[in-house]
Amino acid sequence: MTKEKSIRAVIDAVLLEVIDLLTRYFGGKSQFLPSLGELGSEEIKTLSKRLKGKSEKETLNNLLEWQTKNIHYWVERGYLDSSLHLLIVFGLVFIFIFISAPIMVFFYLILARILSFSQIYH
Repeated sequence: MTKEKSIRAVIDAVLLEVIDLLTRYFGGKSQFLPSLGELGSEEIKTLSKRLKGKSEKETLNNLLEWQTKNIHYWVERGYLDSSLHLLIVFGLVFIFIFISAPIMVFFYLILARILSFSQIYH
């Protein structure tokens, strides 16, 4: 069992490094996955000991309380999201008008032509 755990630990470490390298290569920041240095830091070890409860339920509760106190919503991104929704709605209305208006004019002209021919021949 220890051999499997050590192999799994090596694989996890390699995968974390590959993901970190790819993220930095493409210009992003590693927001969701910690680096190997972060995993071994004393601050993380202290925090994990403090959050660990007597049961899984207590540990989860401690994590959720910590998350509520320490992780905040990015307000500026919310404003951007709202403005993008408005732009999408206006864009769809704009597209609908510029697609449907010529089609309606086309059918109106055809209908007017048909009605004018029917009046000429009657």
